[in-house]
Amino acid sequence: GADEIVHSCEEEKTYDLFIAQDCGDIERLGDAARYFKTAKKTICIDHHISNSSFADINYIFPNASSTSELVFGLIGEENVTKEIAECIYLGIVHDTGVFQYSCATAKTMEVAGKLMENGIPFSKIIDDTFYTKTFEQNKIMGKALLACERYSNDRIIASVVTAQDMETYHVLPRHLDGIVNQLRITRGVEAAIFLYESGSLRAGVLLPEGCAKDSFHIWESQNDVTSMLHFYDPSGEMLVFSLARFDLQYWENEVRENFAVPYTEIYRDNNTVWLCVNASDVQYDPANAEQKAEFEALLAYKEEICAGFYTFA
Repeated sequence: GADEIVHSCEEEKTYDLFIAQDCGDIERLGDAARYFKTAKKTICIDHHISNSSFADINYIFPNASSTSELVFGLIGEENVTKEIAECIYLGIVHDTGVFQYSCATAKTMEVAGKLMENGIPFSKIIDDTFYTKTFEQNKIMGKALLACERYSNDRIIASVVTAQDMETYHVLPRHLDGIVNQLRITRGVEAAIFLYESGSLRAGVLLPEGCAKDSFHIWESQNDVTSMLHFYDPSGEMLVFSLARFDLQYWENEVRENFAVPYTEIYRDNNTVWLCVNASDVQYDPANAEQKAEFEALLAYKEEICAGFYTFA
């Protein structure tokens, strides 16, 4: 049935129901946002704590490992066929990094076990969709690993892939999955940063192991003039700072003069400007040593990014 999925959003049509899944805000819907806006009823199923509850009905559970886990509960175990089980298992595997991320819980493992009871080829699903890479993907990963450098007493590792690199190895941005994870598992590293260039500079950042699954959230505007990486405290509940990318002309002509939030400019070229934007609501209990240490560590990490961002770009 996968070949029957329609990916085009060119048709002018009003739908009775629009269900958005694994999507934190309407901008993330891309071209499909116009169908969402005209639909008679909208539903959002998501597990991101940063979800803006933008639908008529919002089914948001931040403690779930994935939207796929939530869908399993909504469908009901008795209604899950082998084909449905394969799809849900695939979603859980990828959102949990094959059950290794902190978002994987005992309930996640229980759901995975019930899906396996449907006779799905669980090992093949993992190998074919998570681990298997094309020859070109392996080469671009090798290029990124050879180019990586360590910073801040070897606590941060970073690498960059340019548009020229992607052209040389015949890959697209979607083929770069897995590189930041490979960087992250370097012994002694607390955080990994991977940047790739595609028209304008984009970034992917993975915070240290143990941070909440929503310690960072990526947002991009539909017209690609702005993108942001929002960094949350270790609980995933409070915004600490953001990295913001603006199209340079858009920033200078329409944004900068009225930009009221404190920021530090950390990178600029002929097309793009990157800012580190401070959150105004960062608070913690000074008497709580653990909480204080968590915030100070993340704020120190912010300073490291501000100081070294130009190196990665």
